[in-house]
Amino acid sequence: GECFVFDQRIAVGNGLIVGDHEQCYACRHPVSFQDRASDKFRIGVSCPYCFDNLPEKTRARAIERQKQNVLLNKRKNQLGHSEE
Repeated sequence: GECFVFDQRIAVGNGLIVGDHEQCYACRHPVSFQDRASDKFRIGVSCPYCFDNLPEKTRARAIERQKQNVLLNKRKNQLGHSEE
């Protein structure tokens, strides 16, 4: 099985190969490829585990945070910065 590495928010499998799971930034629950295919999954906002229980204030903050992350990454790409 996979081991979820919280410091990089990724999962690794045998031989430390990057796995299938990522982390939901709203509830911090590991989410699989199948979870990410759900209508309840929104990058940086919600996943199937927290979608129905996420307070509206928390959801609004997560949406705004995700917008800011997208803008930051756009700017980094325009300036030629790498993600590393």
